[in-house]
Amino acid sequence: MRRIDWRMLRGPLGLVAGAAAIGTAVATGALQLQAEALRGYDREKNRLETVRARYRTIDEQKRQIETWLPAYRSLRAAGVIGEERRLEWIETLRAAAARVGLPSLRYRIEPRTAHEAGAGLDTGGHGAFSTVVHVEVGLLHEGDLERLFRELRSAEAGLFHIERCGIRRSGPDFVMRPGAINLSAECDLRWFTFARSEGGQ
Repeated sequence: MRRIDWRMLRGPLGLVAGAAAIGTAVATGALQLQAEALRGYDREKNRLETVRARYRTIDEQKRQIETWLPAYRSLRAAGVIGEERRLEWIETLRAAAARVGLPSLRYRIEPRTAHEAGAGLDTGGHGAFSTVVHVEVGLLHEGDLERLFRELRSAEAGLFHIERCGIRRSGPDFVMRPGAINLSAECDLRWFTFARSEGGQ
């Protein structure tokens, strides 16, 4: 059996070892590049999903705006959204009393106060407020009060409800002539408004 001359194989073995080391380094580098490429792909994929989600949100918001904008504009034009229209309410009240032919009308407007919105009601960044208008009217008969409220509602002077109303006789006998005051009524009408809240811009 021939003996192996390791001195002669030292050079070729060195080349093989060097090639193996280079191959290992190249493979390791390739794996690192692949891993980095996969991480970069995941980052870009996540970024793309985020952008898509934003576009979906924008599309949904656009649909909501298109759906609700006409109603919002209508409520704003009616004075429900925005600053309270105290002068307009009083002018409407006077005009309604004149059309009904009420013999007397007195009123007092209280300051506007914050109003507790119903649970779960989304006011869209607007605060709910209410203003009480205390009204005293003279009536020929009780039907005049009902006619007054019908006139107010048909005038679409904002959003209000009748919070309290009481009627009493003004004298022992009913006098059926125009301008006579047979009954006196005291009512509280509460007008509601919605205005942009602080931080709701």
